[in-house]
Amino acid sequence: MKNLHLAYVKKDTGYRDQVVEPICDLVRFLGEEVDRHDPHAWFARMPLSVREQVAGCAVYEYVEVMP
Repeated sequence: MKNLHLAYVKKDTGYRDQVVEPICDLVRFLGEEVDRHDPHAWFARMPLSVREQVAGCAVYEYVEVMP
């Protein structure tokens, strides 16, 4: 999930093109779904306390999607 966060939410296109896209069709599908649902708008609609909880979640430090 951290890969998807970097590539699609933070819009790191170099990382997206060279790391995420080649991994597998599943990761590509998940990324397309993220793009389709506009995560920035979704996040902006959340109450501040929820945004802080999501942004500060420790899971981003160690979770990895493995093909």
